[in-house]
Amino acid sequence: MSTETKLRQVVVNPLTGRKVQIGGRVYNKLVRTGVLKPGHGVVTLRRPAQSRGDSATYSPAELAQIAALGKATYMPLKTQLGTLKPSQRALKASLEAMIARGSRPGGPTGMAGWGAAKPSRGRQRRQLKKVCGAKCFLRPEDNGYPVCQKCHNAQCDCTIDCRGLKAARMYAVRYKAANIQQAAEDLMARLDCR
Repeated sequence: MSTETKLRQVVVNPLTGRKVQIGGRVYNKLVRTGVLKPGHGVVTLRRPAQSRGDSATYSPAELAQIAALGKATYMPLKTQLGTLKPSQRALKASLEAMIARGSRPGGPTGMAGWGAAKPSRGRQRRQLKKVCGAKCFLRPEDNGYPVCQKCHNAQCDCTIDCRGLKAARMYAVRYKAANIQQAAEDLMARLDCR
């Protein structure tokens, strides 16, 4: 593996909250539709040139920039609707339908990113329970229905994540676990998860 580095410029997609590479297909579409202004909110990341399958290594400063990108706010749907041109009828109809059914940016369920943040079964859930305790699970006896993010490099953020509560409620409804559903809804109300 060579030690040369590549520079990569990214910006946060205001519709989804995900990082988008400048000059890519999605970025160009967002600029063309008027959702993004060219050059606004650009972050340059250095990453080592790597072969397929190798994980990227970032400096601490770049990790801080990535973390700041993850905390970007979403553009409200009505604001997005106001930025559209008259010729964008299909996108306008899609946004109007999302507003009508009460959807929010970041995914129709508000759980965007939970799939990557949740602890997987086995080692990750055991580690989370060992560090944070039973409060991170709605069914702690078998480490079921996690509601906290997984640990990263043996550091655990033991706060309850609203995305985890929404996912737990969704699965509780699907598998007809009324007590888990009620517990998730009570916590969501207490933590003001919308």
